[in-house]
Amino acid sequence: MEKESVCYFLSFPSRFSPFESLFRTKHCPNLTMSFVSEFLTLPQAHKLFAEKSSLLFKDPYVDKCVGCLAGGLMGDAIGSVAEGYDPFTIVEVFGILRHCAEPSHYTDDTQMFLGLVKSLTELGSLSAEHVAKTHSDMFEPSRGYGSGAMNALEGVKDGKDYRKTATMVFPDGSFGNGSAMQIGPIGLAFRHASPSVFMDAIRGAVLSTHVHPASIDAAFCLAWMVRS
Repeated sequence: MEKESVCYFLSFPSRFSPFESLFRTKHCPNLTMSFVSEFLTLPQAHKLFAEKSSLLFKDPYVDKCVGCLAGGLMGDAIGSVAEGYDPFTIVEVFGILRHCAEPSHYTDDTQMFLGLVKSLTELGSLSAEHVAKTHSDMFEPSRGYGSGAMNALEGVKDGKDYRKTATMVFPDGSFGNGSAMQIGPIGLAFRHASPSVFMDAIRGAVLSTHVHPASIDAAFCLAWMVRS
């Protein structure tokens, strides 16, 4: 990884680092950002979050980081009950999904997102090996991982080479959306990186679970939108 690939999360004000505060308790089991937990249970969450975030986060970058985390987590938790349903079935069964009953009811997508954040904030840089180990340490099968990611993370936990675990189930690697679902933190942390360093960061962040070109390209597109 080039020297330029420094994690820019460290530019957070020391007095209030919302990402790092998530990990004061192991695996953040209760989402220690209390305002996120609160909003997830309220139908008017979007309105309250907008009001509170404007008061709490004066720095536009910090606000963007918290918004990326909270927005992704809320969408994941709210939509988790309808995962795999087509739009028509969702409307028929649930109507319009506006809130979820349990703040901690998020899926593997958020768990992987949190794992990437944890690794970045702990190291202050990106290490594909550290990301893989962090994901395996935080692995919770009940979150609903796909077969490729599940086998990959179990492989890492069993000591297999993290550079090869992504092809344990699919010889060419999974081209599922798991890479894109976790990649938001790269768009934030590498917002000043050159395109080549940015792409290297994408590949490194998902190396243990996703190596298919289509999956990498999808992750790049989403992370670049977050960065922009």
